[in-house]
Amino acid sequence: MKKILKIVLIIAILLIVGIFAVVMFQMYKPVLDASKEINEVGDYALSVTDELVGQDVKVIGLGEATHGNKEFQELKLDVLKTLVRDNGVSAICFEMDYAEGLLVNEYISGKSDMTIEDVFSHISFDIYRTEEIKELIEWMKAYNADSKDGYLEFYGFDIQNPEVDVYVIDEFVKRNHIPLESESIRAYLAGEFRFRDERMADVFASLETYRETLSDDKYKDLAGIDKVLKCFDNILLSKELAAIPSGDAVAYGTYRDKAMTDNIVGISDSVGYPIMITGHNGHVGYAGSYVKTMGAYLKEALGDDYFVIGTDYFKTSTSLSTVKGRKNYTYYSADPLSYQAKRLGTYYLRFDDLKDNEKLNSIVTGKMPTGSLGEGFNPLNKLLPGTIRLYAPPADLYDGMIFVYEASPFTILNDGM
Repeated sequence: MKKILKIVLIIAILLIVGIFAVVMFQMYKPVLDASKEINEVGDYALSVTDELVGQDVKVIGLGEATHGNKEFQELKLDVLKTLVRDNGVSAICFEMDYAEGLLVNEYISGKSDMTIEDVFSHISFDIYRTEEIKELIEWMKAYNADSKDGYLEFYGFDIQNPEVDVYVIDEFVKRNHIPLESESIRAYLAGEFRFRDERMADVFASLETYRETLSDDKYKDLAGIDKVLKCFDNILLSKELAAIPSGDAVAYGTYRDKAMTDNIVGISDSVGYPIMITGHNGHVGYAGSYVKTMGAYLKEALGDDYFVIGTDYFKTSTSLSTVKGRKNYTYYSADPLSYQAKRLGTYYLRFDDLKDNEKLNSIVTGKMPTGSLGEGFNPLNKLLPGTIRLYAPPADLYDGMIFVYEASPFTILNDGM
């Protein structure tokens, strides 16, 4: 019996070692295969300060391969500056909730009593409470204060965190001395319960009363009334999203991306074109892992008037959310084009420019791994390459890409809010 147990144990150990070896092979062989110089890339590589898109584009999307790297956040400002200069972009729209964007917009307009720290305290996603996003916001504020050529606006288009929509409505009512009061809204804003709590029924009932009152003609000339009424719409979208069963990721993702698309179109109608939008590659790109993306909806609505720039890294140490707080994890994309940034530095490729180069065109039109990491840590990330990489032709996903060799984690400001 002891001999049998010993043999079983040896077999089990060999099996575990074998599985581990297979996993490591699947994970790192593509990385080694991608670690080769492609000399032709240098002939087409552009800087993010060069002209990025044509003059006839209405909406320009900038993606991020991860939510947790400072380089992709820095690119938001770099690209915004270029698009303001070359394309007359007048607004940037973030993957944050609508009312959160309104608070940022008030701040950059110089009309808000809030400090930047106050504004950050109302931003739900901690990925946007960083030094890089602070620099972008402060640049926009300085631009608006000094520029004689135009005015920049900031918007959010997401629908996941409606708390600030309720806050903005409540503050608007108090500021304009409108005779409305609700104990349920007060309790909700005080954090006594969350959005999915059954007590939200009383909040929704109160909000219906608020909306009916604010829709009266006597309030139609109040400053900001149109944006406050839009907050009600966003809350309704959030309510419908929250009603989707938590396990149905496809339904949740599909509804969210379509709603975000409608928000962007609505913002565009009010601001005018062109505008810049920014979010995860999996939202702004033309295709994603398992749902129809916001980018696909925008392409249907706008055709060639929508132009999207994806991003990628070769190596990343990215900040991910875990049950014990944010931690940094290292991954490789196995993207051969990002590897070229090791010698070229961060660079940009417009895919249309590559059509006269058979080698490079075959790379971007062929199936290729690119990095794709979200906000939360998944234990399978280290075991299954498919959880950190998207295998698809880059030209099917984007009109161009910005490539970074090594991306580093950001630091959250005023962490723990």
